[in-house]
Amino acid sequence: MKELPLIDIKGIGPKRAEQFELLGVQTAQDLLYRLPRDYLDYSIVTPVIQLADGTNAATHVRINSAPRFFRAKGMTVTSASAQDETGKVTLKWFNQPYRSAQAKAGDTIYACGRVIRKKGVSIVNPMVAGALPGILPVY
Repeated sequence: MKELPLIDIKGIGPKRAEQFELLGVQTAQDLLYRLPRDYLDYSIVTPVIQLADGTNAATHVRINSAPRFFRAKGMTVTSASAQDETGKVTLKWFNQPYRSAQAKAGDTIYACGRVIRKKGVSIVNPMVAGALPGILPVY
């Protein structure tokens, strides 16, 4: 069976094929067998009180306040306060001001991301969803 070069796949042009080649992917078969380096398990809801520092977790929270913007160390930080029945958490996005449209006061959402326990509980650059996203591959 002759291997199909990536450039022959619809949607992959010369520049994208070059980027894949830097990763060692030169054919359609290479692309099919390229496995994720890790997985993020967002299939289980963790209450705020049980969020562990440095882990990736999903929690189901209600947004308390409209997102605020401030500048810190040359970055724009968007921040929103949220809570569930066990505690409060701050959702923080760095250089992503458009996220304020995804987190409005009163919304109940799933927030999935990296947990930081420093001066309270925060989830950094969380993915916001209406349902649990499940298990996600990391390439």
